[in-house]
Amino acid sequence: MLTWIRDGKGSSITLFLISILVLFLSFLMVFINDISNEELVRILNLLETDGIKAYAVFGLIGLMFLAALVAQMFFVSFFLHLVSKVIFRIPMEFDKFYKVIKIFYIFIGLGICWQLINVVSNSMIMSIIFNPFIILGFIAMYLLILFFTNVSRIKPFLFTTFLYGSYLIFTTITLGG
Repeated sequence: MLTWIRDGKGSSITLFLISILVLFLSFLMVFINDISNEELVRILNLLETDGIKAYAVFGLIGLMFLAALVAQMFFVSFFLHLVSKVIFRIPMEFDKFYKVIKIFYIFIGLGICWQLINVVSNSMIMSIIFNPFIILGFIAMYLLILFFTNVSRIKPFLFTTFLYGSYLIFTTITLGG
């Protein structure tokens, strides 16, 4: 499996499609979870009365969302690759790093779904910090960076620790806590 990810034929496009699909479905779950019943009824009435025009508008919105998702994935990956190369001195080609980040995005999408399904915790921040898919994503990132590069174990560990700390800070600021 690791060899296929590193230099397998079609691994990049397969990981890209899986990550896009998982992220798109998880964001769709967030949208469905956050929409109220009367908004849903209004959307369904709009689709019923306006027909093909309404479907075209929603399709266009979906395509714009998908394009923004792809652009976000690429530019965040490019920025993180620069951080890993310049600050942490991890010598890794961008295409391999992008594969690692795509796998990490799959875990983020699964973590979003887990968070929506498992909202039993009283403390939202604690349930986000200890989300098993997010933690597994950071562990997978560490192991894949270690596998793809020939560096000491401390550099990928420091990089993933930096990313986890940034994730916690950003989550705390976003949730207002």
